[in-house]
Amino acid sequence: IALALSVTIKYDVVLLPGLYWMAHVSRARFFRTSLETAGLFVVSFGVYFGLRALLPGGFEGDSMSGIVVENLQRFVSLAVYFPPVAYPPLLVFLLPALLIIIRFPVRDQFLRAGIIYAIVLLCYFFARSHFEEVRAHMPLLLMILPTALLSLRAFLEPTRSTEDA
Repeated sequence: IALALSVTIKYDVVLLPGLYWMAHVSRARFFRTSLETAGLFVVSFGVYFGLRALLPGGFEGDSMSGIVVENLQRFVSLAVYFPPVAYPPLLVFLLPALLIIIRFPVRDQFLRAGIIYAIVLLCYFFARSHFEEVRAHMPLLLMILPTALLSLRAFLEPTRSTEDA
C-alpha cells in the first residue's frame, strides 16, 4: 500500500523494488526475494501506468536527450563564472561521494545496495530532470549518507570503526 501511494506522489519511486531486491537477495533466498520483488514491481509499475492512462501527458514531457544536453549546458555555463564545485549537485553530493569512495567495500549488503541504487537513480535524474534542482534529489543523499558517515568515522577514528564494521 505504501509503495502504491508513494508512486502517486513521486513517480520515480517506481524503481524502489530494485533496492529491495539488492538489499535482501542471497543464495538461500534468491527465488523468494525475486518473486517478492517481481510482485512489488507489478504494484509500482501498475500504479505508474495506471496514472499515465488516467493523466495522459500529465508528466514527463521533454525528451531525454534534450534534458541531458540542457543539464550539460547548465553545468558548463556555471563553470565559466564559478568553480565547477559551485554546481549545486556537486555541492550536495561531492563530499559524501568522496567519503564513499574511501569506504565503498563495506560488508553490509543494505549499504552497498543503497550506494548502487543511488548511482542508478543519479543517472536517471540527470537524464530526466533539471539536475541543478537538488531538492528533488534528496532521497539520493539519504541513500548514501549512512555509508558516508561510516567512512567519515573510519577516517576520524580508525580503531573504533574497524571494530564496528
